[in-house]
Parts: sequence; structure tokens; C-alpha cells
Amino acid sequence: MAGGNDLLIQSAKLTDNPSVQIVITKNKALWSRCPVLEQEATGLAEGNGRRMGIRDAMSIDKDGRMSGTAGYNAAEGDLVNTRGMGWFPGYAIDLETGERLNVAYGENSFWGGEIGKDMIWNPNSQFFTSTGSPFFGACHWIYVFKNDRRVSNNATYVPMYDEGRFVREQLSNTDEVARRRILRGIAWVGSAMLVPGQELLATDVRIVLNVQQPYRKYADYPGLTGPSIDISLNEGLPLYRFKTSGLATENNVLTTAENSLDLINVVPNPYYAFSGYETSRLDNRIKFINLPQSCTISIYNVGGVLVRKFRKDNDLTYLDWDLKNANNIPIAGGVYICHVDVPGVGEKVVKWFGVLRPLDLQNF
Repeated sequence: MAGGNDLLIQSAKLTDNPSVQIVITKNKALWSRCPVLEQEATGLAEGNGRRMGIRDAMSIDKDGRMSGTAGYNAAEGDLVNTRGMGWFPGYAIDLETGERLNVAYGENSFWGGEIGKDMIWNPNSQFFTSTGSPFFGACHWIYVFKNDRRVSNNATYVPMYDEGRFVREQLSNTDEVARRRILRGIAWVGSAMLVPGQELLATDVRIVLNVQQPYRKYADYPGLTGPSIDISLNEGLPLYRFKTSGLATENNVLTTAENSLDLINVVPNPYYAFSGYETSRLDNRIKFINLPQSCTISIYNVGGVLVRKFRKDNDLTYLDWDLKNANNIPIAGGVYICHVDVPGVGEKVVKWFGVLRPLDLQNF
């Protein structure tokens, strides 16, 4: 018969894992307050900390400073707790409910120095140590916690984002059952390493982890930390709201027309011997899209020779090109310059690349 702890682990079902988007960004306003977890084994970790327990170190502010350091921001560094808390440079969202989720990250204090004991999420590009031992960027694993209170209908499990308060509190607890309640709430675990020669957080990164889930009904649950869920509109089934304010059509507004020039494009681009617009083996076709009522489209090769010209004056927002020149001869593959002139508004130039397929005479 399984014990209580085993039942906790068995009840953590993969089918309960949500679809998640993780965003890593240098925008500090979007960072998540979170616990920092010890990745080294008990006995080797700083302060004899426990693996998958809270790091035995002072908390940091968003600039990685600890209390007593010049410039320390106490409002950031003391948030939730003065020990064991860091800032993950980003956030995680449950794509099914829109809830922000709690995250945590790991640090291996055995490595010491800036990479292991600074409490900062700062993986490097090193796979192995100098002796060949696994290093993996110093083990800065990322942990994303699902809103386990909603899944389990139990207030003793992990909530939606609360700045890591509940996770830190329970992982600091010596009660093994409390620890396992937290561990069963981990939905996704991922590692990250720096690309050699690149700067950390130089660009934003989005990681999307999708799972197929049936529609579920959502309702209030024990330990709800956010606003109450109103089920009167759609009986608790997923409900989305959007508005079209600011999207109304504007007539005779020059600035709007000029900004709309950016929407003009050629699709597909590049063209690799086929497009979804074609209807037969003998049909070659691409489209100019998001066109105004009146415009002139001139297509040139890279030598500046005019290949084809179209004059459009109708209500359609697109125009087809059969990839033939003005003499009805198929063009050669390569780069073409497409110039769109909108009278009284401006011009748009688009570069287009196409690879043409050989003529298919199968039907003859």
C-alpha cells in the first residue's frame, strides 16, 4: 500500500500540466520574484542546504545586490523574505487561463563565486568543467509551477503567482508532506545556457510549451488568490473578451494612409516553386496584399529593367501576378524589386525572391 508521500507524487498527473509561455526579458518591470533552489547535494551545499530546498543565502534585489551592498534596493531585496529569494528575468503564463504562474530557478552553490553563490540567474555557456564533469552552465534550471490549487481544488497546494511566497514558505518547512505538495506542483522544468560569445539577456526569448487539453469549466476554488471567477456569462467555460476601439476605418486621413503603406507586401516571399494560391500544375501565382483602391505596381529585375507593370483601380485589396513578364513569358528565378506607387500618399518598395519550377507537360 502506498504511503501518504507516495500518493502525493502519484497524484501529480501529466494531464494536469497546462500550456505555458515563458518569457525571458531584460525589462526588469516584468521580472518575477521567486525562490532560489539549491541544486547541490546535502553536505556539499552552502550552509549544508538541502537539494531542492531554499538556497541558504541572502536575498537579492533586481541588480543582484545583497543587503549591506552599496545601492541595495531594500524594497526589491527584502520582498517576501530577506533570505533565499531572487529575481527571475521574466515571467510564466498559463496559456489556458491567462494566469501568471510562480517560477523558481536553481543555483549550485558548490561551484561558488559569481556563478554559484551570487543568487542571480546567470547561466554561462560552459557544458563541462575542466575535469570533464557535467556543468551545464552551472545548473541554473528553471522551474514553472502550475496553479495547483485550481487543479486539485485544495488550498494547501501551490497558488497562481504570489511572488513565490507559498513555495518559499513550504520548502523551508521540515515537514516532508509540505515539501512534496510543492514538488508535485512543478509543471515544467527546463535548462538554459548562454550561446557562446553572446551577452545574457541581449534579446528577449519566448518559450512556448503546448499540450492538448479538453475544454474545462473554471470556478472559484479553495485558496483563490486572484479575483473571483464569474461563471454567469459562460457557465465557467473559457471566455475571451476583446475590443475594437481604435480600429475604426478612417477616411481621407493622410497620416493613416501613409502608415498603411507598411502593410503592403508580397506573399509568399520567398517563393519556392509553389504557392497555396495556385490551382493547377500550369498555374504560377503570387499576390500583392493590403493594397489601396488605386495604385501602380512596377516590377523590376536587379538590373533595373521593367519586367511587368500593373495599374489597379478597384475595391479588391490584393492583386495576382502570374510570374510572367509583359510579353507573357515566364520570368527567371531570382530577386525582383516591386515598387508600389499610391497617388497622393507615397511609395512602398518590396524585394521579392522566387525559385521557378520547370514547366509540367504531364497533361499534354
